[in-house]
This record gives sequence, C-alpha cells and structure tokens, in this order.
Amino acid sequence: MMTPQQEAIAFRIWAHCEPLGWDVTIPDIAEALSLTPQRVIGICGSKGWKSRLRKAPHDRYILAGLGGDYGLCSIDRLDDHIK
Repeated sequence: MMTPQQEAIAFRIWAHCEPLGWDVTIPDIAEALSLTPQRVIGICGSKGWKSRLRKAPHDRYILAGLGGDYGLCSIDRLDDHIK
C-alpha cells in the first residue's frame, strides 16, 4: 500500500507521462519533476508502470538501480557493457 505522499508523486508522474504516450525514460521523469531516479523507479514499480517507460541503457545511475532489468549484477560491471 502506498502512502498519500507516494500517491501524490505517482499522480505527478502519470500526469507528466500520459500526454507523452509514456515515451520517456526514468531520467527524463526525474529531471522534469525534480525527483531522484530511485524515487521514480520505486513509484513506477509500485504502480506497475516500469514496462511502459522507454529504457535508457546508457545511463549509469539508472542501470545501477535497475540492474536486474538489464542483466547486470553491479555498477562495477557496467563499464564492460558500455563502450
């Protein structure tokens, strides 16, 4: 169950993404709404929205937060995947 504050943030994310057809990345949302990428990941995960978003595979801090989605075990291995 999400708190009222989390629901309010979720609404802000939805209101930002819906007019754009969800063609945005986590860093796009975080920057537009002055949130941390981790907060966006958590809210989108709770709402089941992560699959709607465009992935940004070259963003180091996002990959660290979504390691499982990209098959990475840690940020240390990231440099092996980005050339």
